[in-house]
Amino acid sequence: MDDIIRAATICTQIWGGMNNILLSVGGDRTSLSSQLTKRFGVDFLAPVVESEETAAFIKEHERIRPTPFMAREDIVMTTVHGRAYSVVDMNGPLYEHWRREVRHGMSRDAFKPFWRSDDPLAGVYSVLFGRYPEPGDSLPTTEKSFELLVPRSLDLSSSDVPREMAMAISPIRATNLALRSWRSFGDYDDGVVIGDASSVDDLIDFWNLRASGADVSFWPSAYEGRLRDFNAGQIELVSNKGSDRVVGAVVGFLGVDDPEERVTLELPPELVAAVPADTNIAVARHGDWMWSDPTVGGPAPRAEQHTVIGAVDTLEDLMRIHVQLADPPFPDALAEGLVEGSQYWVCSVEPYSSFTESSESTLSLPFLPELNEWYARQMTVSEPFGLRVQPDGFDLIRSVYSNTLELWALNKRSLAARLFELGGLELHPSTPGHIADRVIGVLGGMRGSRFLRIPGVRKLLESERARTGITPGHATEIIKDRQPQSRKTGFDLLKESLFYWRQLTASDVLSHLLAQDVFRPGLRGLCPNCRLTTVIEADQIGAELTCPACAHRFSLATHLRNSEWVLSLSGVFQHESRREGAIPCVLTMGEILRSAAVFGGQIMLTAHDVKASGLDCETDFIYIELDRHHRPSVCIGECKGLGQIDEQDITNLVSVRKKLRDARIECYLAFGVLRPAFFNDEIAIFKRLLLQFNNEEALHREPHQLSSASGPVLFTSGELEADPWEARPAPEGLPHSHPHGLRDLAENSAALYLY
Repeated sequence: MDDIIRAATICTQIWGGMNNILLSVGGDRTSLSSQLTKRFGVDFLAPVVESEETAAFIKEHERIRPTPFMAREDIVMTTVHGRAYSVVDMNGPLYEHWRREVRHGMSRDAFKPFWRSDDPLAGVYSVLFGRYPEPGDSLPTTEKSFELLVPRSLDLSSSDVPREMAMAISPIRATNLALRSWRSFGDYDDGVVIGDASSVDDLIDFWNLRASGADVSFWPSAYEGRLRDFNAGQIELVSNKGSDRVVGAVVGFLGVDDPEERVTLELPPELVAAVPADTNIAVARHGDWMWSDPTVGGPAPRAEQHTVIGAVDTLEDLMRIHVQLADPPFPDALAEGLVEGSQYWVCSVEPYSSFTESSESTLSLPFLPELNEWYARQMTVSEPFGLRVQPDGFDLIRSVYSNTLELWALNKRSLAARLFELGGLELHPSTPGHIADRVIGVLGGMRGSRFLRIPGVRKLLESERARTGITPGHATEIIKDRQPQSRKTGFDLLKESLFYWRQLTASDVLSHLLAQDVFRPGLRGLCPNCRLTTVIEADQIGAELTCPACAHRFSLATHLRNSEWVLSLSGVFQHESRREGAIPCVLTMGEILRSAAVFGGQIMLTAHDVKASGLDCETDFIYIELDRHHRPSVCIGECKGLGQIDEQDITNLVSVRKKLRDARIECYLAFGVLRPAFFNDEIAIFKRLLLQFNNEEALHREPHQLSSASGPVLFTSGELEADPWEARPAPEGLPHSHPHGLRDLAENSAALYLY
């Protein structure tokens, strides 16, 4: 009990201290404490009492490290001014609250309760109201700053806790001043926790429930009379939030053996009497089980959010961002030196933009706390332990007097390689990947590559005459894709079915390809010397021409009569325009980006070689999506034009998928072809994969989704040649009319091709 009282005392001195969680270490709840560090995203572990057990627990959780400027894993440090807390204490927030509200008579009443150290409710009062250190205690105190609120002193050892304290500012509630809280929603809601005043576990459960956002008070089963009026005020406060509010949803019954028992048991009559007649009462036993609810725990409370603009400069292929921070939460306290200069707080960063699609850098970080140190070393070199990734961004641990941030954006390829490394896989850029990058770059990014969806454009790029020289008129006719058995061209049929292309002509499409330097113009004619037909590129044309075959020079004027302008494929397209080359991969990548849009972020990379012990294969693309909680999912796959997908390639990708999932990274497989349908052999393999994957548990899912993993994502020409930007209605019968993320795409693919 002494330890929990000391922990409550420390938290009372710290800004946001009421939202810290307490962990029981060394007993049978050590494993639960490890679970809670992940559930609440703990940034800092501080031992309340130095012991072998606390030292071992901190060592076991090395990923939760202080900044290197904190000398040790302790929340109290020695400075030139004496002992102080290493994180921001309550001196600044209390002074700011006095300056803005108390001196103008706008603040709520404040109470400063005290009690005898031998009071049987000393532990309950400490966690319920907070506590300041006794004279002579080695802990620094912020009690003098709390006096700015002109609190009413109250001896709780000689009187019951009054009803009005439920609505007043107590020392522990003051730690939430200038903070905006996030709350959990689970089977437990606002209400009263019934427990044993002498049980450390009951008091820790109460504290951590309150830290998760539940508005709760404590009902000591053997001393309910001393807190009866206070709890009546708490119930009234909760009931006023809504007539159908659930009161008493978080209660504990001692002596109940079954922790899952949720039946209505006899409540203390005084508690029932305090509940308004029109308010529902729900009952649940508190214990270890409740922390498994996925809605418990979440982002810590934060100060007011500000939008700031950063300056970006580029050094080689790296991006550096400079940000001027907004005004701090209590600027006057900082200006007057009331905040210890060596204290730290957290700057939470939620990037609104992750740069352009073609950028090699990103600020969208997968929510993988085990990569905190790696993220920090990539993005904040001077603070290798000062970054904490969060479900909505990342936190930077900085000195309270820091007014600027300098960040290096994370390289996308390095990020992908690090994710694969977690699964024991090596990632290496491949030659096909470099070619695909160049194709995308020439076309003007993934947005420009939408023209590859037009069958006539692909036929033009595959044409042998496009390599040797083709007239603009002939190129336009190939883009039109005239159908032998129809009076309409393929391009006309495409325009009728898809809105985006409706305003375009074949000449417009050719003009775009010319503007992107896909084709190079030249003059084709007969050399008067060697009598060979050659093409002289436009940049080589002057008053005199030089034959590229025999080097003979002759006059342009005499050559024009027997010459014509032609177009030839340039650069990468001279070598890469085959059906089985980069084009199917680029189209599949574009369709995934279009149809799997997510809130968290997207990263798309071209082909890479993947290697591990006993494994050497290639994936035609790597797609990383971050869901709304920034949990990463990886998609790898194989793409073909008219050829068949090789079974060995599928087997290799399944092996890669398994290694990533073993590292708790969700992985999907995707396959795309430029055919109207998959071959029967391919469908048989995909059905086996669907059955195999459905027997596995999904690593990431929303509450409304199935618990099993999903099958492969499948694309045929029906998807890859469709309108790239129009919101296309899904075929009737698909589970997701507007798919959102890889999981929805996979479920649609199963319904469309495999059922």
